[in-house]
Amino acid sequence: MQRVADKNNNLEPFPPDFFYVIAGTREGGTEPSDGTIHQVKTVFRHPKFKGVNSDTNGHHDVGLLELVDEIELGEKSQLVELAHEDDRPAVGTDCKLAGWGKNPDHPGDKSLYQIHFNIISSQECYDEFASDEVDELEKHEICAQAPGRNECPGDSGGPLIDTTTNRQIGIVSYGAFDCTSDDTPGVLTRVTDNLDYINEIKAIRRNVAGCGYVPQGVTNEQTLEQYPPEFFHVISGTREGSVNPTNGTIHDVKAVFHHPKYEGLNSKSRAHNDVALLQLVDNIELGETSQLVELAHENERPAIGTKCKLAGWGKNPDHPDDPDLYQIYFNVISTLECYLYYPADSLIGLWKHEICAKAPGKNQCQGDSGGPLIDTTTNRQVGIVSYGRQDCTTGAPGVLARVTDNLNYINETLNAIRFCYKMSFNVAKEISNFLKMKLKLIGLVVFSTILLNSSLAQERIYGGEPIDITDAPYMVHLYHRHSADPDDHKISLCGGVTDKNNNLEQFPPDFFHVISGTREGSPHPSEGKIHEVKTVFHHPKYQGIKSKSHAHHDVALLELVDEIELSDKSQLIDLAHEDDRPAVGTECKLAGWGKNPDHPDDKDLYQIHYNIVSSEDCYKAYHFDKPKELEKHEICAHAEGKNQCQGDSGGPMIDTTTNRQIGIVSYGDPDCTTDKPGVLVRVTDNLDYINEIIAKTNPE
Repeated sequence: MQRVADKNNNLEPFPPDFFYVIAGTREGGTEPSDGTIHQVKTVFRHPKFKGVNSDTNGHHDVGLLELVDEIELGEKSQLVELAHEDDRPAVGTDCKLAGWGKNPDHPGDKSLYQIHFNIISSQECYDEFASDEVDELEKHEICAQAPGRNECPGDSGGPLIDTTTNRQIGIVSYGAFDCTSDDTPGVLTRVTDNLDYINEIKAIRRNVAGCGYVPQGVTNEQTLEQYPPEFFHVISGTREGSVNPTNGTIHDVKAVFHHPKYEGLNSKSRAHNDVALLQLVDNIELGETSQLVELAHENERPAIGTKCKLAGWGKNPDHPDDPDLYQIYFNVISTLECYLYYPADSLIGLWKHEICAKAPGKNQCQGDSGGPLIDTTTNRQVGIVSYGRQDCTTGAPGVLARVTDNLNYINETLNAIRFCYKMSFNVAKEISNFLKMKLKLIGLVVFSTILLNSSLAQERIYGGEPIDITDAPYMVHLYHRHSADPDDHKISLCGGVTDKNNNLEQFPPDFFHVISGTREGSPHPSEGKIHEVKTVFHHPKYQGIKSKSHAHHDVALLELVDEIELSDKSQLIDLAHEDDRPAVGTECKLAGWGKNPDHPDDKDLYQIHYNIVSSEDCYKAYHFDKPKELEKHEICAHAEGKNQCQGDSGGPMIDTTTNRQIGIVSYGDPDCTTDKPGVLVRVTDNLDYINEIIAKTNPE
């Protein structure tokens, strides 16, 4: 489907490298005889768009694409001017729309076509669709209609041009599936309703593309949420608030960690957990102009009246043209006083999650977001600038995220960066036509639901025997880089890392690689092959072991850049059939890498044999879930003196009778030498999802 400006809801599921843009041609094919092809660098989706069938209908149905290279302007490639802020074209205004969409009059013609049609009233549009209130349609959308002419499927994202001003006023959003109906108007996103967002994206690209200055917002969740790591740079060691400072050091950002509980200022939880962390590609060299600040201790709650200081490069009403660093001193105020200014939050919520501070004639301002509030008594950081009144001269207090409320998340993220664990996972085979589709092989990846630390990471397969890779050729390793640089040799073992699937979501695919065809548990084995990861697919229903659904659907899939070449050391494994329900007592085998209690210095591949136990026995061991739910979603297995351990997460449990994979290691007792069974995700409970991903990555 070719578009002039692509439609947000069709862009949503896909990464940038799934798209390309063709400019300068009237031909609607993928290989035109003229024109230029452009790769897409970044996709920006409007954060308020929820879908045509949501409670907001199609409001903000707009996405922006940043291209890798610029489109060279010429006779066949020109810019179009966007509507001005006060453009409100009247009913009857003549407009034009071009596109390569479906053409009922010329179904075999893929060339560019154009129509003229006229704006109709929001009331007429409402009478036809009745999907939104009239005043909401008027605010967010434009409707247009003409006898015998209409937008059609495939025209989505196309520009509606006001022929009077020659400015773009609309973006094709939705309409009737049968576009030959004279009674049904086309509905288009109103450009003026989205100008702030468009200008925001343009502005941040201007700031970041050259030198990447983000004024003091680099630790503030609401600023970072929409953008990938490469959009940011950090400048340290300078007081200048400039994208091109005369001193200081510029640092690229490797990864952005967003607090998973932050839901936005307008959510029920307000700005709670408004914190994010950036991992830099290179370390900041400490010196006179670059120092660390100590974080608040766990039990610190600065008293009312505590004197604090805050520095930032934000808006300064007293010195509007001065871009340099400024600092203020102000004092912590009571939660009750803060609540009187910001009653949208509860007293308890403010007390637990935020700190409020105030001083006559002094305040935090726009551009100070993410800045550190320092307790002058302890010289430790107790807050992070979150929000306040837009007019920062009013005397209303500033609201800051409380550091102590976020220490667990900060420490968890730091540990995840410091200690990256190895995960074994299997290359899975779908039974009928997996090989025929020539899929760039997918590995099933599952995360351990017990948060690991450096000591737990020393335990893996317990009570097993060493095997060669030819005994389990379906086994591969997953590793995590210290950076996205493919030449980075500081590679750590990675796996079974966390209590939630979405911790892998914090890292882009190029932070991982897979090693196949070796029994060695090393990032630099003497044999085997290294494969880059193209895409990571996270099961959308997995919510974590502490959620109501516990570890159900604790599974993710990786698509590799290159195929794994099959041999005696690299083979596929059959997945369980839909009706496979192995009985209690069934013998199974499980392989995995790393240190284990019996052989702490042995990094080679080990395997155990153990037996399926009943869901009732499993329930008695953990009391996490009811037996009926365990029976549906998980398999439990046990053997005397043998067990799965941390670091085996994601490993395949094989039914020795059928030689098919029936389980994926999920969680167990942190002490794997106990008699508690191991818990594994049931493969048959996830076959629909696996098949869906296979179909998505192999549409042919």
